[in-house]
Parts: sequence; C-alpha cells; structure tokens
Amino acid sequence: FFFFLMIRRPPRSTQSRSSAASDVYKRQVLKRFSMDYDTMRRFKVNSYCKFPMRLNMKNYTGEGIAEKDREKSIQEGKDPEEVGRKKLPEDNYPEEYYEYKLTGVVIHFGTAEAGHYYSYILDREKEDLPEEERWFEFNDISVRKCDPKFISVDSFGIADEHSKNNVRDMYDSTKNAYILSVSYTHLR
Repeated sequence: FFFFLMIRRPPRSTQSRSSAASDVYKRQVLKRFSMDYDTMRRFKVNSYCKFPMRLNMKNYTGEGIAEKDREKSIQEGKDPEEVGRKKLPEDNYPEEYYEYKLTGVVIHFGTAEAGHYYSYILDREKEDLPEEERWFEFNDISVRKCDPKFISVDSFGIADEHSKNNVRDMYDSTKNAYILSVSYTHLR
C-alpha cells in the first residue's frame, strides 16, 4: 500500500518561539483500510510500513529539488558558471526549517470490522527531560511511560510468527500505525 505525506510549512510569522508557533502540528492518516470490490468486503491493510522518528523534508521542496538539479547538471559536466546562473527559489531557509519529528502515533489493533485503538504520545511540555523519557502509551484508562524504541514494534506492521501444530507460519501483524502526528522541530 502507499500513502502520501503532505506537510505544509508554517507561515513566516510563526517561525519564532511564540505560542502560535507551538500549535503548528500535522497529522497523517495511513491508508490501512480498503475495499475488495469483488467480494464487497472491507479489509485491513497490514503490510509493513516504516517511518522515521525524525524526518528532513528539504529534498521534497522546491529548494531541495532545485539544488539536486543544479548538482546533477554539474556532475554531467555542464559549465559551473552557466549552472550558477540557473534561477534558484528565492526562499532560503536554514536547514532546521525542514526538520520534523514524530510526536504521536495512533495504533489500530484488529481487523476492518473490529479492533482497538491506543496511542503513543510525546510529552511536549517537559523539554528539560531527554526525549526518550517523554514518550507515553495511552491505552484506555492505562497511561504509562514507554521506550520509544518499542513504538516500531506496534507501528510498522511487522510480520508476526505464529505456531500451529508445530508448523511456523509468518503473517502480517494486525497491530499497526493508523495516524501519525509530526511537528516542526525548530519551533519547540
């Protein structure tokens, strides 16, 4: 399955550490449910889907694409002065402008017809603590600290090993990420 993550930049007015800036967060729903039109039944897509805890989006912006095109032209042996005259986008942002970090994951455990949702959330208030100590699992009335290294186990749809009659079988996990929440790292 495929999903497209589209993240807009914050307006220039929110690039400082203001209260307005702290509200700039994006969410992405992963396409985990689909329809089989032959059988007219919904099904859950449990395939493996990996995502990073931190992501630099510069390569997917106009600035990043223009830089890559310029580098490619130079590698192809074109005149550096000629390439230097190519129009680059006027926006010139610092590298941290393109940095995003994962701040939350909603997990779905089950099938397309039934299941359970719970979340992993990064505490954004206690910035004096290391990030590894600020992740929590919210599961109904249970709220507990969690190690962010284990978020991938529940999120990526990793194949589980199932043993039946001494025959080992691999199958897609029914526990995987459904919604991702990311924030601009340079705002916090």
